[in-house]
Amino acid sequence: MFTVQGLSVSLDEKAVVDNVSLDLNAGEVLGLLGPNGAGKSSLLKSIVGLLPSSGRLTLDEQPWLAQPPAYRARMMAYLSQSDTVTWPLTVERVVGLGRIPHEPESSMARRSALDRVFEETELSALRSRSIADLSGGERARVLIARCFAVEAEYVLADEPIAGLDPFHQLQFMELFAARARAGAGVLLVLHDLSLAARFCDRVVLMRDGQILGQGTPAETLLPALLEDVYQVEFAGDVNACPPSLIPDTRL
Repeated sequence: MFTVQGLSVSLDEKAVVDNVSLDLNAGEVLGLLGPNGAGKSSLLKSIVGLLPSSGRLTLDEQPWLAQPPAYRARMMAYLSQSDTVTWPLTVERVVGLGRIPHEPESSMARRSALDRVFEETELSALRSRSIADLSGGERARVLIARCFAVEAEYVLADEPIAGLDPFHQLQFMELFAARARAGAGVLLVLHDLSLAARFCDRVVLMRDGQILGQGTPAETLLPALLEDVYQVEFAGDVNACPPSLIPDTRL
């Protein structure tokens, strides 16, 4: 279990994450939901050590950030929402960057790992292409594959399906769920509530740096709580079908 206890993050003397506590269990997909500016990305960055924070982060009750960087890189794969590739590398080389935490490893082991991830993500046809020649959606899929190539026990991804068409959104949500079924703990920042209801074992709702609710989708994605989090009026059952959104005239 990965545990976050009383985590706070401040940027420019403003608290963007305020006393947040949550658990990420092996074998589950945990959805992190909330409006823009809720603190979701800052929370993920602090977990992987990219932002200074106060509070306690532990993996199996051991201090997380005190562990050697190479160990943390093998244990946790992180995909930022702003990840880009500026060099015209081949897709294989980009995905292969996910194997860096495992170096030194044999060329056979590396090749086998990459073969697995290309087959899993159905990107074999792009393997020799330059990433500079791909569409935005194709590049997003390649970056997800790079994250998968780490074969980490925990996966953190910030809006990983935002640039994908509906077919590939469903495909990669299925792949994240498959990672969880294989034993990984998966934490995803999502905006699509219907996909969160369908694929997440638990969800966490954030607003203004704080957690306003967490639990199973059926327990948490309730109209009253969603209206409080998103400041819009919800009609219908989010857990049963995509919600209907009506601007809240009270705002």
